[in-house]
Amino acid sequence: MSNALAFGIVTIVPVVVGAMTSNQSLEEWQSVFWLTGVVYVVTSAVFVIFGSTDIQPWNFPQEDETQQPSEEETEFL
Repeated sequence: MSNALAFGIVTIVPVVVGAMTSNQSLEEWQSVFWLTGVVYVVTSAVFVIFGSTDIQPWNFPQEDETQQPSEEETEFL
């Protein structure tokens, strides 16, 4: 999902910037940088509001003895 979102953004951004900077003036480029800053602030705010520092259950792998080779199965080379 994140790869698809990143691909969409990478595809759309050059088109938007090209449309915003048709004359290559300083004011047009300032608009591009302001838009970039606004997007950064909004996405950071979403992360700060909805992100958490709770440890997730998948952080602790379950030990399964069948996955660990016994000493009899291991050899020294």
